Amino acid sequence: MLLTFIISLPALSGTLRCVPDSHRSFALGLQWIVIRLLGTIPGPILFGSLFDNTCTLWQNTCGRGGACRSYDNFYMSRYMMGTSILFKFLSTILFFLAWWLYVAPPSPPPPDPPPNTATGPPTTISDTPAPPNTPPNNHHHHKSSKYSRELKGIDNVAVDPI
Repeated sequence: MLLTFIISLPALSGTLRCVPDSHRSFALGLQWIVIRLLGTIPGPILFGSLFDNTCTLWQNTCGRGGACRSYDNFYMSRYMMGTSILFKFLSTILFFLAWWLYVAPPSPPPPDPPPNTATGPPTTISDTPAPPNTPPNNHHHHKSSKYSRELKGIDNVAVDPI
């Protein structure tokens, strides 16, 4: 149970960081479909065969086989624990293998610098010309536009192409 929670959050974070913003919901949906298909279809079949292998007394009705009436608890506990540990170990190995083989996407190129003016580039924020019809530049208000550009895509390394 502990390994399930240790693996699930990094897998979710990895999916959200590797996929562009416009594809996040599709990627999460696809991830859960794969998890459900690999877990809910073969899981009951596998554990059902483990139950059948540990049965010591089968119910017979009209000459046909029926349900198991008694299980060998020693072997059932060993089979269940062994199978669970095996698949948790396998998923942990595959998770770390994916982490090791991961190649980060290339960082986006820096934005083009503004064209040079005749007086040269501004040296301070107060030297930058204000756009028309805007209030004068207060030094404590200039951070919002600067930081909004820097924070765009901070959660997501993969940025959507423009």
